[in-house]
Amino acid sequence: MDKLERVLTTIGRTMPEDDGFEAYPFKVSSYNRAVDGSPFKLDYAPNTMAILVLNTPKMFEVSFRRWITERVEEYFEEEEAEGRTGELMDPVHDVIPNPLQDFMRFSMKNLSEELSMLGLSHEIIHDFDMTPMRRPKILMQTAGHIAGAAYYYRPVRVPSEGKMIGLSLHPRYGGHFAFRGVVIFPEVQLPDSFIVQDPPQILQSDDEIQDAVELFNVHWRDGRFRDCGNPKETYSLRQRNFFAKKPEERWVEIEDWFSRPLA
Repeated sequence: MDKLERVLTTIGRTMPEDDGFEAYPFKVSSYNRAVDGSPFKLDYAPNTMAILVLNTPKMFEVSFRRWITERVEEYFEEEEAEGRTGELMDPVHDVIPNPLQDFMRFSMKNLSEELSMLGLSHEIIHDFDMTPMRRPKILMQTAGHIAGAAYYYRPVRVPSEGKMIGLSLHPRYGGHFAFRGVVIFPEVQLPDSFIVQDPPQILQSDDEIQDAVELFNVHWRDGRFRDCGNPKETYSLRQRNFFAKKPEERWVEIEDWFSRPLA
């Protein structure tokens, strides 16, 4: 367990809760049992240690805002150093088309460097990573459930004309969070005695579950599914509007974070 404690301490220092992150350990075997018979199984020994990382509502206005304002200012300074100003500069949203993905790559890269200093080999799988077959490399909602982070609710009834996917609700944040990645440590084996408690089930009745699943599948853009289960901490209105838009349309929601025009 010493390596687990060292890893969690490192994650807590590099991606702290005050910056809007939480980390949950689990065994690869627990995940593989949950996806048995599917192409999403992880090819590691059963007791291999993995850590799920998610963001809380704090991340957006704290660590993401800090990073994106610094990144944009660096871009302006680099362009000015090259003698490009005004209309000669590319619009920021063309240079950084998906700032949130870039931020998570940056954050996970920093974490990877810290873990390497501990001498621990590891693989990082982002929530947006795909296989060559365009499948997710890992089912984040399943990983989140077996790691004890957020309960995964499956549809109670599926309409005959379509397909519905389940949704995860965090006991504190409801749907106001997101799974961001999994870190796997091939050389670290958790003991047989390591057990993760199931996440709290905040929706109880079939009707509650079905209503939440339908909001997620049919009306996800308006974000109402996030409020299912009476969350205690939620996204700000700005954050809700940001996530409701396509990545290329999100810049308008954060323009006033910057001291100069972005285009």
